Amino acid sequence: GYGMGAPKFQATLEKQGVIIDEAFAVKCRDAYRSKNDRIKAFWYDLDRTVKEAIKQGSGWVKNDSFAAEVDGDFLRILIPSGRCLWYFKPAVIEEYNAAFDKEMEQITYLTQSSVTRRFEQTRTYGGKLTENVVQALARDVLVHSMRALDRAGYDIVMTVHDEIVIEGEDLNLSEIEEIMSTPPSWCADLPLTVDGFISERFKK
Repeated sequence: GYGMGAPKFQATLEKQGVIIDEAFAVKCRDAYRSKNDRIKAFWYDLDRTVKEAIKQGSGWVKNDSFAAEVDGDFLRILIPSGRCLWYFKPAVIEEYNAAFDKEMEQITYLTQSSVTRRFEQTRTYGGKLTENVVQALARDVLVHSMRALDRAGYDIVMTVHDEIVIEGEDLNLSEIEEIMSTPPSWCADLPLTVDGFISERFKK
């Protein structure tokens, strides 16, 4: 769902012990993108919007779903929850793309290496930015549930990825699931379901 190409798809499956040839990987990629044309369009729309914002240098560049602007040393992408994602020292460079066999514009920004602790130039693109946006929105939906549960008097002790862990006696699981199934106002039409359980210890 984040712009994976045929070679990466083939390599990802190989790591999981599934071997396919290049022709079948291309067929899978094309089938996914054909069936999910709105997702594909979103990748490219986000890519174009961010590139335009970087080139413009200041002021918001907007489309139907989000907006982007360069603010000093940072690119920020405004997502529907009202929060921004920030990228340090953004740039658009011309670079050879082996997949397309031609020079193409590439979005870059600086990020700190977990190994060297130095800032390094990182490349990104519409599909990867979409992943960032989707993960951020998922977190915002989770936090909305956490606040609603807190207001209802539930004692949240931790979160694990997309799970909320609550401690207490005589927990009302149906009420908890109902609270967590209610999306925020900024995504009121989001299909949201919850599976909960009660146990003496947290388990996966």
